[in-house]
Amino acid sequence: MLYFAYGSNLPIEKIQHKAPSATLLYKGILTHHQLRFHRLGRDNSAKCDAFCTNDAKHYILGVIYQIAPHEKASLDELEGVGRCCKDNMVIIHTDLGEVKAFTYQAGPYSIQPNIVPYTWYKKLVLLGVHQHRFPLNYEHMIECVDAIEDPDEARAKENQAIIDSIKTE
Repeated sequence: MLYFAYGSNLPIEKIQHKAPSATLLYKGILTHHQLRFHRLGRDNSAKCDAFCTNDAKHYILGVIYQIAPHEKASLDELEGVGRCCKDNMVIIHTDLGEVKAFTYQAGPYSIQPNIVPYTWYKKLVLLGVHQHRFPLNYEHMIECVDAIEDPDEARAKENQAIIDSIKTE
């Protein structure tokens, strides 16, 4: 199965925690969508969303991973399909042409425009941006997103361990 990752699942090490078979295929662009940190996560902080704007000047950079079909159900559960998000088939533009892949998007009831991500979450997204060598202007856009420290020290420490395992060179 082809999966388009654009948020905290950008780093290969992070997605392989959830889907061990994940193999990076290529970078891609989802047009007519905008990256927004407004999806309410289980931890009450903001998560990324591929928000459809239907505006040709909006786009999201991401990567296409191939995952084993049997891993999708556990990935769906972790992403909150049916609770806070949905999985949708999207058309991704790559150097090799257009590719159909599934991705996760916020459901209408999980969009909370006034929430912010935890700093560890924002770091995961930025590490993926670095790892895949996205343009500096895209990185800067994400760096400008406000973030707060996670009040749950155990969760912050667990996610920091994942961050420490990510290679960007």
